Amino acid sequence: MADEIDTRLADWEARLDRLEKTALPSEAADGYLLFAPAPSGYELVERTGSVPATGEVLELDEREGRYIVSRVIRSPLPHDLRPCVYLALI
Repeated sequence: MADEIDTRLADWEARLDRLEKTALPSEAADGYLLFAPAPSGYELVERTGSVPATGEVLELDEREGRYIVSRVIRSPLPHDLRPCVYLALI
């Protein structure tokens, strides 16, 4: 019985590891996207450098105001492995 539990646990841990690698943004991707509020809705903006963390406050050169990173997910664009940083105006 203990061997069966250990085998199942190892299987679930392997599945979780594979899921995390596919579901989380790729740190190895070249750059990232900002999903930023704009006067006409939202806009995707390409950026280079390190990905800001959730909760981090940003100021964008091309826009007035301050923004907070609300979440970091995979890009909404097909076959794009870059992270996408969702911003909210504060």
